[in-house]
Amino acid sequence: MSAVSGVSGPVRVSVSLEVVILSLKPFESSALNVLKGVIIKADMSGAAVRVHLDAGIPLIASITERSYHYLGLNIGREVYAAFKSTSVKVY
Repeated sequence: MSAVSGVSGPVRVSVSLEVVILSLKPFESSALNVLKGVIIKADMSGAAVRVHLDAGIPLIASITERSYHYLGLNIGREVYAAFKSTSVKVY
């Protein structure tokens, strides 16, 4: 995982679920972090869906219900999650 930080040694990281982009295939962009994962849970909440992924690490993305259906997402579907290094918080 790529992050912008001056912290060294053992760390914890977090990524806000609003900055995670989901796609059905990898794409070239300025987002250096692209993780392949499987949808393990989807929580509908109004017009938003919290999509829980198993990507080797637990990861959650918040997308619109429209995007969820447009991409044909469902439990067990393989997706790519992308986020910029500058959005990673290091503790």
